[in-house]
Amino acid sequence: MFSAKFIILAISAAIVAAEPVQVERRAASNVFPSPPTTSSLSSAIKVGAGQTFNPPKAFTRYERGSGACSGQTEGGEADAVFILESGATLNNVVIGKNQAEGVHCKGPCTLNNVWWEDVCEDAVTIKQTSGTSRINGGGAKGASDKIVQHNGGGKVIISNFYAENFGKLYRSCGNCKTQYKRDVEVLDSWAVKGSNLVGINTNYGDTAIIRRTKVSSVSTVCQKFTGNNSGAEPTKNGSGPDGKSLGRWRCVKMVALADLPVENARVLQGVSWATRAERLNLILLGVGVGMSQASFLVMTLYKLISEKIWKKSDLAGLMFREGICMFILLLVMLVSVALYEEFRGKHTTIDVSELIFVFYILALSLVAPRLTLHIRKVAMKEPMIPAPVTRGSRSEQTRNITTFGSVCLTSFIG
Repeated sequence: MFSAKFIILAISAAIVAAEPVQVERRAASNVFPSPPTTSSLSSAIKVGAGQTFNPPKAFTRYERGSGACSGQTEGGEADAVFILESGATLNNVVIGKNQAEGVHCKGPCTLNNVWWEDVCEDAVTIKQTSGTSRINGGGAKGASDKIVQHNGGGKVIISNFYAENFGKLYRSCGNCKTQYKRDVEVLDSWAVKGSNLVGINTNYGDTAIIRRTKVSSVSTVCQKFTGNNSGAEPTKNGSGPDGKSLGRWRCVKMVALADLPVENARVLQGVSWATRAERLNLILLGVGVGMSQASFLVMTLYKLISEKIWKKSDLAGLMFREGICMFILLLVMLVSVALYEEFRGKHTTIDVSELIFVFYILALSLVAPRLTLHIRKVAMKEPMIPAPVTRGSRSEQTRNITTFGSVCLTSFIG
């Protein structure tokens, strides 16, 4: 018959396999596409409500003609390259340097793989009164002020986005005549050489969630402002998390900390539905493995101690040694992530919480076989690892070394 350990593992595996959520997580890229052609527009392209715009050739460059950019002079819809109505989608385009306003979203919109080669005033202006706009992939360079200007209400989700040489990746309007509570999420993105990653108005209840986002040479990750509706310049009122507007710090980046301000080595914790589903998979797997290993070990140890085969001091000593092994394993995992990013220059999307769950499972897999092996040796009244040979033939010494190696190997593959 099947053992209880096998049944628990089978049930947990079935639950995890039945989880319907499949989440594709991509790292932001700093490689801008090469446009096959350029289209210079006399007026903005309007994308109707619920419609999708795909260029004739993917990543065609669109702009408004030479001299269209007049620096930080405030423009309007007439100066935009694209105007998106509510529910519209813009895919796979490059917006050139000869433009003033980039994209205007009059309602919730979706931008997929939209790239700005040189931002003039703002790359994207969000005017929705409610709902959620999404910016998926793409990137922007040279925004002396803002990349995403959020003038309306609702939420903006920026994911897999690359930003370089910018003033602010996201800014909740600080002095619009009509003010709203605004929310922003920055996920799996990459920001290089900027002033503020996000700027929000705390007096209007704005919130910012930033996860798995790499920053380098960015002065302030989250800048808080006191906004107004009078048109006056908003004032700064601090930066960093407060548990309300900016969540909680969680250290995720470990690379080149000496080159970054302390704040830039951290990101904010926010849990979206998709990431909760991912975490649920890991939790179910961890619980399944943990229950099976724990139930087996507890019953076995109880029997050994109750029958006086083992002393409690023996158990304490073994647990201490295994704790050191697990601690070393955790350090090795963390250092490996840091070295991978530092020397390979890759942007990983490893989440510390996920790393801890993986460590938890590996630790159980490390402890259980070693403990099981020790139990068997005790039951057979044999030492767990043969004592070093001080005398005898070379073959005896080789046999003992081989035995020790087998124990270690069994610990890691068991």
